[in-house]
Amino acid sequence: MDYCSHWSRHTPEGAALEAEWNAKFAEYEKKYAEDAATLKSIISGEFPAGWADALPVSIHIYLQYYSCYVED
Repeated sequence: MDYCSHWSRHTPEGAALEAEWNAKFAEYEKKYAEDAATLKSIISGEFPAGWADALPVSIHIYLQYYSCYVED
């Protein structure tokens, strides 16, 4: 059995698990909208608004200082 056949037979199970997760997350989102939005941003890799301002040093100064050490 080749690997595509092996893994593709699990597609229906994965789809069912994803649908179950989406339904549970929709319920969670109704109860905890702010927390759900935070979790979505974490999952998608997005930073929250103003994240750079929360750093102890401006990210721009940091990048400017260390850019001489970064090789292209």
